[in-house]
Amino acid sequence: MDATAVALTRGLTGARREVLLVPLLFGGFQAGMAGLGLAVGNAGEGVLGNAKLWIAAALLLILGVRMAMGGLKGDDANDDAAADAAAPSLFMLVSLAFATSIDAAAAGATLPALPVAPALSLALIGGITMVCSTAAILAGRQLRARASDADGKWFEIAGGLVLIGLAIKTGIDAATM
Repeated sequence: MDATAVALTRGLTGARREVLLVPLLFGGFQAGMAGLGLAVGNAGEGVLGNAKLWIAAALLLILGVRMAMGGLKGDDANDDAAADAAAPSLFMLVSLAFATSIDAAAAGATLPALPVAPALSLALIGGITMVCSTAAILAGRQLRARASDADGKWFEIAGGLVLIGLAIKTGIDAATM
């Protein structure tokens, strides 16, 4: 659901090319991190502990503050040309994909306990994330298309606040482990 929420914010504020890129990255990272968790198993849990959650919280917080500040500056118009010109770097999108998928590694460690083939589980994790992310980014783009140009900065601020909220939730999860 974190990936879906972030995909919605990218639909509200992102470039046209993100409609394909974000679901691929998010689905790939969810499946990949679950696969990493499967490969490492419980051994990795003892090494990283809740540090993985603190890393995810920090990344989400940094990216959320950056997005909200961009909205407060209000330099970008709310159209595709402006969004494409101000498209985030691939590094930022990969950071979002990584931050929203860190908890999938812990889920991957539990896959051997399920009565289903791990490969099928990984495919479903990635596929469902891609479908949900695609639906969310398209919904965000529909909302953006119906909004006035003046709403663009508010979408960016709201998207940043969503990321900050996810960072706080992840930090609370890390603190209570």
